[in-house]
Amino acid sequence: MTFSLARLICRSVWGLLLVAPWLGLQATTVLPPDFDALVNRSDYVVRARVVAAEPQLTATADRWKIHTLVELEVLEVIVGEPPAKLVLRFLGGRVGERELVVDGVPQLRVGGESILFIRDNGRALCPLYAMGHGVYPVAEEPATKRRYLVRVDGQPLQSVDEVSRPLVEEATAAEQAKRRDIARAFSPEDFVREIKAAKRTVVRREPTN
Repeated sequence: MTFSLARLICRSVWGLLLVAPWLGLQATTVLPPDFDALVNRSDYVVRARVVAAEPQLTATADRWKIHTLVELEVLEVIVGEPPAKLVLRFLGGRVGERELVVDGVPQLRVGGESILFIRDNGRALCPLYAMGHGVYPVAEEPATKRRYLVRVDGQPLQSVDEVSRPLVEEATAAEQAKRRDIARAFSPEDFVREIKAAKRTVVRREPTN
């Protein structure tokens, strides 16, 4: 599935659904990245837990926006150098009776743990690289307590090649069967090793006189 900002929607106090062209955004399409691009085009990659999410309303006489600030507890720095206090800024959220929904922007749950690929935080409408392709929540198998990774559509992540597959909105029979087959899914440690192995080292040469 590709995500289009053309489905950016506002809900007002009257319960109306309104397309929001006044935000000054152009419709765009998010294409699934390959694993190399996901790793090497992110500013940094972390394993983190969401500790707080605070929506903020910015309003003028004729328009308004909502951003949600998501505070993370960084459990592991995998690639790059994130700031000491990591707060992600997403376009969208709800304040009172006003709600701004941006199609394709993942919702990070307070208390949830994920591996996140972060780029342009504070500048992009979504600070996750390629939106939903930039976050991999940690799940737990109830019987064995084994921790494993899923994509934002709920599918267990079993290969780095799967990051480039389109996300799905509705599970087919095959996808439902795969969802039950979690024994082959990456553990967080497995995926961290793959990320570190894919990270390219850039050698900077000193200028010669």
